[in-house]
Amino acid sequence: MSTTKEAVGTGEVVVGRNKELAGLCRGLAAAGRGQGRFTLLSGAAGIGKTRLADALAREASLTGSRVLWGRASEIGQSPPYLPWIQVIRSITRQADRAVLKQRLGPGLWGLALLAPEIQQDLGVDPPSGAADATGARFRAFAAVADLLRLVAEDNDVVVVLEDLHWADGPTLRLLDYLCAEIASAPIFILGTCRADEPGPELKKMLPSLRRAAGADEVRLGPLNQAEVADFLRAVLGEPAVGLAQAVCERTEGHPLFLVEVARMLSEEPIGKHDAILTSAVPERVRGMVCHRLDKLTPQCRSLLEIAAVLGRSVSLRRLQTIAGTDQISVLELIDEAKAASLLISLNGKPEELQFQHGLFREALYADLPMARRVKLHRAVAEALEAESGPEVHAADLAFHWMQAAAGGDTGNAERWTLQAAEAATTNLAFEAAVPLYIAALDLAERRGADAAELAALLVALGTAQWRSGELQACVKSTHRAAALAEQAGRPDLMAQAALVMHGVGDKRITDSVIRLCRQALASLGPGNERLKAALMGRLALAVSENGEVESAMALSAQALELAGQFDDPEVLGAALEGRQRALFLPQWSEERMILGGRMLALASLSGRLDLELWGHAWRASVMFEHGDPSGIVAELKGLERVAGILKDPLSRFHLLKTRAAWQHITGHFQEARESWDTALQHALRIEDRSAMGLYLGFIAMLARETGDYDDYRRTFSRMGVDSSDVPPVMAALLALLKLDEGAMDEARVEYERLRPLYPVEQGSPGWLMTTSFFGELATAFGDRDIASSVYATLLPFADHFESCGSGVVFCYAPVSYYLGLLAESLDKPEEARTQLQNAIEFSQRVGAPGIAARAQYALARVIRREEPKHAYDLAGSATATAKVLGMRPLHLRATALVEELIPAATANFPLSRRECEVASLVAEGLSNRRIAEALVVSPRTVESHVQSILTKLDFGSRSQVAAWAAANGLGRR
Repeated sequence: MSTTKEAVGTGEVVVGRNKELAGLCRGLAAAGRGQGRFTLLSGAAGIGKTRLADALAREASLTGSRVLWGRASEIGQSPPYLPWIQVIRSITRQADRAVLKQRLGPGLWGLALLAPEIQQDLGVDPPSGAADATGARFRAFAAVADLLRLVAEDNDVVVVLEDLHWADGPTLRLLDYLCAEIASAPIFILGTCRADEPGPELKKMLPSLRRAAGADEVRLGPLNQAEVADFLRAVLGEPAVGLAQAVCERTEGHPLFLVEVARMLSEEPIGKHDAILTSAVPERVRGMVCHRLDKLTPQCRSLLEIAAVLGRSVSLRRLQTIAGTDQISVLELIDEAKAASLLISLNGKPEELQFQHGLFREALYADLPMARRVKLHRAVAEALEAESGPEVHAADLAFHWMQAAAGGDTGNAERWTLQAAEAATTNLAFEAAVPLYIAALDLAERRGADAAELAALLVALGTAQWRSGELQACVKSTHRAAALAEQAGRPDLMAQAALVMHGVGDKRITDSVIRLCRQALASLGPGNERLKAALMGRLALAVSENGEVESAMALSAQALELAGQFDDPEVLGAALEGRQRALFLPQWSEERMILGGRMLALASLSGRLDLELWGHAWRASVMFEHGDPSGIVAELKGLERVAGILKDPLSRFHLLKTRAAWQHITGHFQEARESWDTALQHALRIEDRSAMGLYLGFIAMLARETGDYDDYRRTFSRMGVDSSDVPPVMAALLALLKLDEGAMDEARVEYERLRPLYPVEQGSPGWLMTTSFFGELATAFGDRDIASSVYATLLPFADHFESCGSGVVFCYAPVSYYLGLLAESLDKPEEARTQLQNAIEFSQRVGAPGIAARAQYALARVIRREEPKHAYDLAGSATATAKVLGMRPLHLRATALVEELIPAATANFPLSRRECEVASLVAEGLSNRRIAEALVVSPRTVESHVQSILTKLDFGSRSQVAAWAAANGLGRR
C-alpha cells in the first residue's frame, strides 16, 4: 500500500461513497447490455467527484471497458469542443487510419470539421464549399457518435467528462446529441459538475440533458462522522478517541478539507494535533493554499503563479519558456511543488503537470496582484504566439491577450479575438463564436473602426447567433448591421445582413426579414443581380409566410429568372425555395413537382445533400396531395437515403414527419405517433418551435381516429397550449374533436367564434385544410350559407387530399369526402353519393383503409333509406375495418348504423333477425358456446337457431352458412 502521505495526496483512498459507486456501477452494467447511459455527477467543489469518477473508471477497466477522459478548461475562452477533442484524439491516435476510413466512410470528414488537431491526426481536411453550416455540424456530431459506436464494438465504452460547469456551448450541444444517440449502444457517459455553480452554458442545457433517455443524476454531499472515521483509519491508522468527531466538525465532512487536514496530521506528531485542529485547520481553499505556499521558496511560488495563469494542466516546456530558466532548475521547483502536494504528474509523464485540485489553481490565480497578472498573461500570449501547430489555439491567444489588454495593448487582443471567432465558426462551434464576435466588436468600437467594418462584424455575429439559436439577438445584430452598412454606403453589406435569417415561422422574424430584404433591394444598383436574386428569393419566402400571395408570386418569379443566370447553388436554391413556398395552393401542385425536380437536379450537380432533402420533401408533398402511393414510397426512400447520410435533426425531422403521415394514411396509428414523437425531438434540437404546432395538430387528428381524447388533452396540457390562442386550422380541428366527443354545445361555441374568420384567406398556411374543416363544421351545425360557399370553393380540388402546400403533416380525408358531407347537408343526395363514392375509390387506390371506411360510413348514411341493403353492406365494411385498425369512434357509429339497418336490409331474407345475427357470428368463425356468450343466450338456443338456418337455406354445413352470410353483408361487426 502507498504511504500515508502518498495516499492522501493522490486521492487513492475512497470512503463513504459506496451507495453512489454502486449506482454508477449499475448504470455501467446497463450500458454493457446495450442500454446507453448518461449520468451527471454533481456536488460542491472538492466534494469528491473526480475521486468517485476515478473509482468508476477502475471498476470499468476491470471488466474490460475502454475508459476515455475529457476535461473542460477553466481558462477563459478555451478551444471549442475541448473535452471531446481529448476523447476523440485518444481514439484516433491509436487507431489505424485505413480502418477508420473504411468503417466511417464520409463520417471521417465529419470528425475533421471539429478541430485542427483531429484533422492532423486523421490526415484529412474537411470538405470545402458546404454552405449548410448547421447541417455540417450535425454531420460532425453524427461522426463522433459513429466513432464511439465503432470503438464499442470491441469494448464497452466509458466516457468521463470532467468539470462540465466550465464547458462551452458546443461541447454541451455535442453531449446532448450523443445522449440521444447512445440509447442502444454499450456506452456510458459520466459528466461531473459543480452543483452550486453550473455555469451559463450548462445551465441552459441541463433541462435537455436530464430529459435524455437513460439519464440520471448523482449528487454528492459531505461525509458523516462514521465515514470521516473510516477515512482517517485508512490513512492514519486507528484514530485517537474523539479525533474523528473533531475533524468532522472542523471540516464539516467536506472531502477536500478532510484530505488537507489528514495530510497536515500525517506530517506532525500526535502532540501537535490539537493545535492543528484548533488554529491551523484551513476554513477555506485560500487558507489551504496559503498554508502550503508559506513553506515554499519565492522561486517555486513564482513558477506556480505562471502555472496558475496557464491553467490547471500545464506542460513542462511552456513553464520553462515563460519562466526563462533552464530545465533542471524548473524540474527542481516542480519537485518542491509536488512535495507540497500542489502539483502532480499526469499519466506518469513528468512533462505533463496538473494542480492537485482545480480549487488550488483558482485560489492562487485570484491572489495575483493585477500588475503581476497582466504581465504573466502577456508572457503566456507571447510564448504561445512563438509556438506553431494545431494545438496552439486562437481561443487561448485571444483569452490571454484580452487579459493583458488591461495594460493598454488592445491591438493583439482584437486581432486574436477575431481570429478565434472565425476559427470557432469554421469548426462549427457557433455558440463559442458569439461571445468572441461580441468581444471583437467591442474592441473595434473602442478603436474607432468605421461603419463598414462594424457592419461586417455584426453580420458575422448575427450569423453565429442565428446558427446557435439566439434568434432575437440575431434580429438586433442584423438590423444594426444594415443601418451601419447604409451609413457606409455599402448595399452589399446590407444584403448580407438581410440574408442571415430564414426558414423560421415566427412572425417577428419574418417581419424583420421582410424589412431588411426590401431595404437592401432598394439600395442595390445595377450589377448586383446575384444578390438581388438571393434577396428576392428570401423575400418571396417571407411574404408568402405572411400570406401575401400575389407579392410572393411576383418576387419568386423574378428571383428564379435572375438566379438562372448564375452557376450558384446557394442563390438558385434560395430562389427555388421562395418559388415553391409562393405556390403552395393546390392549383399549383404540378409546378411544385417541377420545382422539386429542379432542386434534385441542382443537388446532383452541386453535391449538396441539404438541397436534395428539400427536393424530396417537396415532391412527397405533391404525391400526398394527389394520392400517389408509389410516388409517396419513392420520395420516402429518397428522404431515408439523405437522412441516413446527413444524420442531422433537420433531415430526420422531415423524414419522420413524412413517414408518420404515410403510416397514418395506411392505418398504422401507433407507429405514426411514435414517428412524430421522435420527429418533434429532432425539431426541438434545431430550435424549430413551429414544429410543436404541427405535432399538436397531428396528435389531435390521431385522437379523432382512435378516440383517445384524454391523450390529446394531456399532450396539450403538458406543452402549455392555450386552445384560445391557436391558428384557425387548429381551432377548427379542436372544434371537430369536441363534436366527436359529443360536446355539441362546446363545439358550437368554438364554431361561432371561428365563423367570422370565413372565408379563409388563400395566403394563410393550410388554406385547403382549414376550408375543408370549416365545411365539416358547417354541415354539423346546419350553416347552409357557409356550407354552400365551401362546397363551391372545394369543388375544383375534388381529386386532392386536403393537405397541400410546403410540407405534408397529415391527411384526414380527400376533398371529395368533405364535398360529399356538404352535398348531403345542402340536399344534393346524388352529388353526395357521387362525391363519397369517389372518396372511397380515391382512398382505396391510395391504400388508406381507415379513410375509405369513414367514406363508406358517410355514404351508408346518405343512402340508408333508398338502398338499405347497400348501406348495410357499406356500414358493415366500415365496422370491420374500424375494428381492425382501432378506430373506436367510427366503430361505434358504424356498428350502431348496422344495427339500425338490419331490419330493412334483411327484410327479404328467409331468416329472422335473430337468425341473421347468429349467421353473422358463424361467419366470424365463432363456436356455439362463444355465440351464446355474445348474444347472452344458452348454447342449446344457439344450436336450435343454427339448425333452423341450415334447414331454411337448405345447407349441410356451417361453412356454407358462413359463405352465405359474407355474400349478404353479414359477419362484419
